[in-house]
Amino acid sequence: MSDRLKAEREAAAARRNLLTQDAIERTGITEEMIGELVTRFYGRVREDALLGPVFAIVQNWDEHLAKLSVCSKTC
Repeated sequence: MSDRLKAEREAAAARRNLLTQDAIERTGITEEMIGELVTRFYGRVREDALLGPVFAIVQNWDEHLAKLSVCSKTC
């Protein structure tokens, strides 16, 4: 990886962290709250008569929820 690309990635990460911290301070919504929301939402989806079968393909829900939580926090 070039030095320029590395510097750009580091700068982007720093900007993302500042934006995240600003959003947390303005809204009071934390990463833990997002993780809990994702877990509860997909728990209900899995129990739903119509949606549950669509998500039945997921084998490891703990791993899948961890990925969803990360995406929800950073996407």
